[in-house]
Amino acid sequence: MKKYIILILIALSIQSFGQAEFEKYNWDTFPTAPGQDTIKCVNGAAVTLERRIFETYLNAEKVFDEIYVYHRKVKIDAHNALGRFNKIYVSLDDVIEIIDIQARFIAPNGKITLLPKESIKEIANMDNEGDYKTFAIEGAELGGQIEYFYVLRKKFEPHAGYFLQDKIPKSNVEIIFAYPSKLAFLVKAYNGFPVFKLNTENKEKYYQRSSAAYIPALEEEKYAFYKSGLMRFEFTLSYNNYNSPLRKYSWKTGCENTYSNIYDLSKNDKAVALSVYKQNVPENGTVEQKVRSIENWIKTNLSIKKEIAYQKELSEILKLKQANRTSAIRLFVSILQAGNIHFEFIETGTNSKNPFDPDFNCVNFMNDYLIYFPELDQYLVPDDIEYRLGLIPDEYQGEYGLFMHPVSYNEKISALAYDIRKIPIQDKSTNNDSLLINLSLNANQSDIEAKIHRSINGALGRVFQNIFQNLTEEKKKEVAEQLFRMGKQNARISTLAIKNDSPNDIGLHPITLDVALQSQELVENAGDDLLFHIGETIGKQSELYQEQTRKLPIHVGILHGYYRKIVFQIPSGYKVANPENLRMNVSMKNGDKISCVFTSEAEIKGEQLIIVSHEYYSDESYPSSRYNEFRDVINASADFNKRTILLKKI
Repeated sequence: MKKYIILILIALSIQSFGQAEFEKYNWDTFPTAPGQDTIKCVNGAAVTLERRIFETYLNAEKVFDEIYVYHRKVKIDAHNALGRFNKIYVSLDDVIEIIDIQARFIAPNGKITLLPKESIKEIANMDNEGDYKTFAIEGAELGGQIEYFYVLRKKFEPHAGYFLQDKIPKSNVEIIFAYPSKLAFLVKAYNGFPVFKLNTENKEKYYQRSSAAYIPALEEEKYAFYKSGLMRFEFTLSYNNYNSPLRKYSWKTGCENTYSNIYDLSKNDKAVALSVYKQNVPENGTVEQKVRSIENWIKTNLSIKKEIAYQKELSEILKLKQANRTSAIRLFVSILQAGNIHFEFIETGTNSKNPFDPDFNCVNFMNDYLIYFPELDQYLVPDDIEYRLGLIPDEYQGEYGLFMHPVSYNEKISALAYDIRKIPIQDKSTNNDSLLINLSLNANQSDIEAKIHRSINGALGRVFQNIFQNLTEEKKKEVAEQLFRMGKQNARISTLAIKNDSPNDIGLHPITLDVALQSQELVENAGDDLLFHIGETIGKQSELYQEQTRKLPIHVGILHGYYRKIVFQIPSGYKVANPENLRMNVSMKNGDKISCVFTSEAEIKGEQLIIVSHEYYSDESYPSSRYNEFRDVINASADFNKRTILLKKI
């Protein structure tokens, strides 16, 4: 959603600064200091130079343009890396002019091969992501370095963010901002990238720079938000003293744009929203019933896709039954307003990529949306059909957000006021998976017969509630066979009953599955005795192993719990020789409180072996230093899955 004006118009009396300083950037603009290259390749490559320059200047039409320079040098020591880095793509999004593209290959013996200009090709709308220039350097070989830079004249970008770290190491990383002294930019580094320093010695032009001599490679890790853990920087234009002393691109600016794009309705739009409300919302319903009716109607009748063009008129949305995110949210808000339902509109970032920074006043993190209902103390995702009222996606839990609500100064002037608050982390009780299993051996004591009741609620259940209603009975059975898999092969399901499998049940009712099945792989003969792989009746469990030292903080994701009860009818003429093999207790504490745990208790009552297992995760994150403790809990259920009991012939 392009919510912000990109071109800033300047009064004609302002003097132009003329040609931009870095328009003539070349190989020697910043001479490389002599020295031995000691950086070691990881995953076949290492960046030995990376420079980005953002220069803002006034063009001949008295409008801000931007010179963007990207210069990179990559050392290669593996064939797969050569294939990855020898093909270079330059996005032409918002590019006014390509000023220069140059590339060369520096062989291990020092020989330099320049890229012929005719080797640069253009690809139109590559992968539906716009036009690109692309080139490859012929003759590149292992042990050498691929070096290239490009200089682009672009539409001015007043705010953005860039990642600097990835799966290969980097050295000599430098970021430069250059702009007229009547402008002001805020630039902030994250996750260990050095702080930007402002240079104001030139009274006409200011510079902000930051550089890192070395950035280590960082691999993806399980139970981690990879992107948000990378070194990066965010920037925003904060003041434009050519035309106003007021703050630019702030949280207040975001509220103004949100009011214009979402809340400001024509008389016709208000009439359309009121009509939808009256036709689809119970007049005497509770607030929760009204909200659910609105949400279910929109998410059932509307196709919401980012590729769809923005629709200003609500009547057009209803006619086409499709909308992009902004249009869908606009419809949502308008219907809530028509029903006089009190709510707060939230704009935020994402835990996984760009968390909302409450200490950096900018619009960079206002790209995702929630609606909060104070009377219900519940949240809703307006533009994601896979969620319903009461469930908050993991991406937003624990995030800060801009909570906005309308204020009216008089009959003609309305705006949005805001405050910054944390979006809650939902308790583990919101997301549960309960499994009740009754087991017995068949007549010939070779197959296991099971009757299972499974109840899954919250975010765990929503996965199935979003798909089951659209499946045929045959497909439902196929999914269930995977879900209740015992052993290496699918179990044979004889009966299957499913309840609460509609998207409208998400967050409201747990989906339940009742099955009867047979499994042929769990029992082995051991002379007169039997070995029963009883642990496999709970299905395959995830395992967590990592050879390298943990780098990223641990993120559990949605807090959740599992309850499993297994009742095994001990066959006549046998006894369970080793019930103690099924008793486990692996936990991790935060202070005096158990934070996550896997337990299983086993006891024999008459002719039955009864196993009760609890597993839950009640804290969302841990430092990387506690990885081993967390891993042990995660792996405990996988260890239980491997447990076997001996049925001793009496």
